[in-house]
Amino acid sequence: MLKFLKKINEVFALNEEGNNTLYGEIRNYQITIVGSNLITFYLNYQPSDEVNHEIYSILSSGKNKKFITFRFDQYGVSGTVNGMTATSAANTFIEKINQVIDVLVRNNVAGSECCSMCHEKLDFNAKLVRVNDRYMKLDEKCYSELSLKIENEEKTFNEAPNNYLKGTLGALIGVLIGCVAYFALYMIGFISGWIAVLAVFLADLLYVRFKGKSNNVKLVIISALSFVGMLVTCLLIYIMIGSAIITQEGLSNVTALEYILNDSELKSSLVHDMLLTVVFTALGIVIMVANIKRKNKKLHNRITSK
Repeated sequence: MLKFLKKINEVFALNEEGNNTLYGEIRNYQITIVGSNLITFYLNYQPSDEVNHEIYSILSSGKNKKFITFRFDQYGVSGTVNGMTATSAANTFIEKINQVIDVLVRNNVAGSECCSMCHEKLDFNAKLVRVNDRYMKLDEKCYSELSLKIENEEKTFNEAPNNYLKGTLGALIGVLIGCVAYFALYMIGFISGWIAVLAVFLADLLYVRFKGKSNNVKLVIISALSFVGMLVTCLLIYIMIGSAIITQEGLSNVTALEYILNDSELKSSLVHDMLLTVVFTALGIVIMVANIKRKNKKLHNRITSK
């Protein structure tokens, strides 16, 4: 168990699952806490505008408000808590979640005695389930409806058309747009690694628009096209620079690339810009992978019973 989760559990005495998850009830309100490089929480209650407004005031105020992100949904509130250290994040979470639950108790908001979906009173057929990371108590009807919804979502995704050729064409167009933007900025005397991130984003967007499916093949295709396209564009820019110098100095027995490799300043600049391009392209791919995981997780809700 992560140290900061242990600290939280010393206060709330929740159930443990694996090394990074706590779940259970705090003063009759179902909560799930997942630890990684930050604290992610899911608190279930019957939401209302009035109660949510009070909770918003609590979570968006105080000296640590910049370390907290949150959103309201049909189940209650979820969010993340960070901090300068893991201990400070844990302390912030403990303080804020107690304040939030104070609001729920003071307003007599329905909690674990009710279904997390329909908020009706639970009977002996209630099920404690985990949907993705969030634990919920559901009545038999809501459990069946949610199970059917998840099954239909997965069936729709699996039956969706997948055209690798068209998807690759879309990704290629996205990368080419990024390459043109990279070149255009060079023409006005500016080289930015962020264009590589843009190229990956456009490739990802157009791959899906051209009927490619979000899977591991898509990741390989976009990564390969992005790295090759951006690095080739960077190299071509320097070849243009070398060609211009050769023409200006009247050299005829050397190629542009040979001139660049023999000129320490140009060679150093080329290596620097290509490394920068690699780093920012990799950053774009990391962002893309994170988005794919987030979207697929949302699409492929996983429901398990306890």
